[in-house]
Amino acid sequence: MMNTEKKTVVVTGAAGGMGQAICKKFVANGYFVIAGDANQERLIATTDELNRIGQTALAKHGDLRSKAYCEDLIDTATSLTGRLDALVNNAGIITRGTILETSDEDWEKTFDINLKAIFYTCRRAIAFMKENGGGSIVNISSTWGIYPGPSHAA
Repeated sequence: MMNTEKKTVVVTGAAGGMGQAICKKFVANGYFVIAGDANQERLIATTDELNRIGQTALAKHGDLRSKAYCEDLIDTATSLTGRLDALVNNAGIITRGTILETSDEDWEKTFDINLKAIFYTCRRAIAFMKENGGGSIVNISSTWGIYPGPSHAA
């Protein structure tokens, strides 16, 4: 592909409602979107819709608990287009349960997706952006991280 003329963005959590809206807005503003999500079926439906007008998005299905997948999202963008203008870390989960009901697996999964994935994608993106003139990063979070509700220990 190697279209260095079109700005490029990576969006995590692209198959959800907010993620879809974010992707649509970037496409409307002339960006090529690398769309990441764990839900392959919804992700493909999202990118199919974005690509109805032209080749404007690529679905990159995977699990943000994997450092390799996080880094591959960024590497895919830079290898396909030669650029990375923006990264939007939109993915996140809410694990329900009191502290006594929250398993170690729930705790780890929450931190892997809501914290570690952001670190891994940002680190990879910043390394590229620093060498190539800059870019923008938006990390979206929920107020639940500051003001958790009852039965949301993680």
